[in-house]
Amino acid sequence: MDNYGNLPLRIYGQNPKNGVRGNQSEIVGTLSDYDYYAGIASCRLMIYEGLGSKYHLHYHVIEALLMRVPVLFFYNSGLAHIALYLGMSLEELRNTGMCKNADEARIRASDFLRDPELAVLLSEAQEPIR
Repeated sequence: MDNYGNLPLRIYGQNPKNGVRGNQSEIVGTLSDYDYYAGIASCRLMIYEGLGSKYHLHYHVIEALLMRVPVLFFYNSGLAHIALYLGMSLEELRNTGMCKNADEARIRASDFLRDPELAVLLSEAQEPIR
């Protein structure tokens, strides 16, 4: 969370509401399916770090992509690994939202949040991943 500066973050997942430290309001907590999907659909952008392991891919990033929510994802994530395995090049992945680290993701996310048209273009560029 600290890596993303002032970005308006919401963190979804099976986490205690308001975080483990008690005052992390960006942590949404466990939701019903309806609220979970409505929350993702209302996002302009998703940042997917993965677990730092190229051998694990979470469902929520696939769900966001299928809902046409643009996703920034890390080079060392399962999403990048699978796309590379299926034949996408590093350049193609970079053009479809791959970032090398949190600093790059924060800068790119700021651009997409500032200009909704850029976010739409990213979503369209992610069609090969979908």
